[in-house]
Amino acid sequence: MKQASRIKQLFRDATLAILEVGKNGKINYLNHSAVRLLGVPEKEAIGFYVWEFLKEGKTAFDQIALLLNENPEGISDLKTRIISSRIRSLWAELCVTPFSLSDGDEGYLIFLKDITKQKISEDRTRETTNILVNILNDSADAIMGITLENKIFLWNRGAEDIFGYTSEEMTGKTLDILIPKDVREQGELTYFTKEALKKGYIREYVTDRLRKDGQRITVNLTRTVVRNADREVVGFSAIVRDITRERKMHKKIIQHERLSVVGQMAAQVAHEIRNPLSSIMLNLELVEDELDRLEVKQAVGIRRLLKTVDTEVSHLSNITDDYLSFVRMPILEMEELSTLEIVNEVVGLMRQSLNSHKIHLDLMKSTVPHIKGDRNQLRRAVLNVLKNAIEASEDEGTIRIWCSVSRDHQCLYINIRDFGPGIPEKEIEQVFELFYTTKLTGSGLGMHITRMILKEHQGDVDLFSKPGKGTLIRLKLPLEVGTC
Repeated sequence: MKQASRIKQLFRDATLAILEVGKNGKINYLNHSAVRLLGVPEKEAIGFYVWEFLKEGKTAFDQIALLLNENPEGISDLKTRIISSRIRSLWAELCVTPFSLSDGDEGYLIFLKDITKQKISEDRTRETTNILVNILNDSADAIMGITLENKIFLWNRGAEDIFGYTSEEMTGKTLDILIPKDVREQGELTYFTKEALKKGYIREYVTDRLRKDGQRITVNLTRTVVRNADREVVGFSAIVRDITRERKMHKKIIQHERLSVVGQMAAQVAHEIRNPLSSIMLNLELVEDELDRLEVKQAVGIRRLLKTVDTEVSHLSNITDDYLSFVRMPILEMEELSTLEIVNEVVGLMRQSLNSHKIHLDLMKSTVPHIKGDRNQLRRAVLNVLKNAIEASEDEGTIRIWCSVSRDHQCLYINIRDFGPGIPEKEIEQVFELFYTTKLTGSGLGMHITRMILKEHQGDVDLFSKPGKGTLIRLKLPLEVGTC
């Protein structure tokens, strides 16, 4: 008993809350710090069972007893909630040690440390962390963590939605998988790394990326260096936003603005250019009539010059017609017609041009159904495409034309293929844009007008091309209204 009294005397003024509890959980002793912690007078607390101060009650005490059976030397760092009728709920860290005295007393010494402030701080930190994690994961933008070697270690759900790859698929992979070949060959990734390390960030950089399905998208990219506690750069964070749709909308806005400008120009062109051109062409015919009266030797040289003038005037007239057709598409005069007949008519018109370039025309004739359409407009669409094919073909090259029906028998195709240099992938869609041309004398309206004509017929134009492999233009027309 003297030994127990001496121990209790040592414990009495300790700053740590200490309880002596019997095997049955009954409190036999508590020091001053335990009295303050539990908020119950010493005389009142003695005789209580310790689980009366545990929020989980006897269940919590039974769990402690089970842990002690597994760890006979005692347990530590056990967090639990403490309550009483006189205190608010608080968090405590428990250390429990079995004891056995020489006089036969057995039980537990329970050491309690108030960790309420620490726990509240941890909970707030955890809550803030969870919020940040949720913001990161649920962001519509792609958020990535990237090592100095450009390997991915963080990939949020926004990245999954934009690029189509899961986190498991991308973790540990390099960024090369997302970068188109032509962009990669320009050394963009090396530039990003050097620039970000130099400045600490790259902001609002617009470039192209690849989805898992191979689709090329336009993105707005920001990359920032990530530092550790010692301010050493350990990697990068990247925020990527898909702006493909925005860019397309922006292009449409620009196109509409151009349409407005062209519309204003067209009326002026019709008045100021077309009428004088008609007068010039008429006078050229009169001059040729007068030349018929001259001797042959004198007329040959003059006729050659007049032919050059006539060619250039015709070219100006065609450009004027393009602008006028673009601004004021005529009302379609629909009739049942054969696309084979239209192709033959156009080939006849372009026969001289084909012969002058020694181009072999492979006209593959096959039986296809008739369609309803405007003969003049469809002839113009085919003519525009065939002109481009001739200009893209080398001398003594080949152009192949054939008509076919789609597998679902909904559409009729007029296919025109050249075997010229082809078109780079990034320029394919530009072919149909207003004023886009690679020719010195082109108006940049031909393919745009061709698409407009096909759209008026409830069809469309497809373009397939690869550099060095040539180009295939497919004019799609519905076999029945609304089927294509």
